[in-house]
Amino acid sequence: MKTMTLALAAFAVVLAATTMARAANLASNDLAGTYRLTRVNGQAYDADRPAELRIGPGMAMAGRICNTFRGQYSLDNDVIAMPDFMLTRMACPGELGTGDPQFLQGLRRGYAAMVYGDTLELRRDDRIYIFSKTAAGDGDSETGTAPDATTGQPDASAGTGTVGADDLMGRTFILARVDGQPFRSGMGRQPSISFASDMRVSGSACNQYSGPGELEDGVLTVANAASTMMLCVDQALSAFERDFHQMLRDGATVSLDGETLTLSRGSRTFEYTLE
Repeated sequence: MKTMTLALAAFAVVLAATTMARAANLASNDLAGTYRLTRVNGQAYDADRPAELRIGPGMAMAGRICNTFRGQYSLDNDVIAMPDFMLTRMACPGELGTGDPQFLQGLRRGYAAMVYGDTLELRRDDRIYIFSKTAAGDGDSETGTAPDATTGQPDASAGTGTVGADDLMGRTFILARVDGQPFRSGMGRQPSISFASDMRVSGSACNQYSGPGELEDGVLTVANAASTMMLCVDQALSAFERDFHQMLRDGATVSLDGETLTLSRGSRTFEYTLE
């Protein structure tokens, strides 16, 4: 009996050591996947909409509790942290409004991470978040796909209310539709619009353009764009270019739904898709 007891104790020690070995010394590939928040401090997480976390193999992370965030994370001694990230600016009522800043503050400082099976545990001080990997493991219909390993950005972003500069910076969009109709120029050119990290707006139609952009309350204004002065022989492209720059000078209402960026003013709408 004593021998059996000792054998069982030895087996328990080996099992515990094996379990700890699987959880320790995490690599980014161990974390990769799409997770849904299920418990906070031992209590089931039950908000108006699911909170999710998407981790790419290239140290890229994106997610949402109320607001959507994305950026590059660090992993040091099983502590995952994201001091800097892009974040939308939605007002968050109720539990979402409480959980959003608490989780993000901890993410800036770092969470001790543990992975066991399809479960991701993030722990800091008295806060414990339990996430479960989704069935797909690499994407979700509500919040887009997993972050891209090279850019640190999700392949698509869900509509997030008022669009902020963080939603646009570092992205390029290609014109797809004008006033609801597919746009095709006789010259085979599709106008583009790009947003730099300092919200400088640039792109091309018939001519190349660039200028400082201001985005306030979802309205984009580019009052002083410099442009080349080529003669545009394509009438459709020339008309678009004229109306587009006038819209930017006057101020265009911006919306972002997935990979679709829409600029509108009055009855005019220009729809772009993410390059």
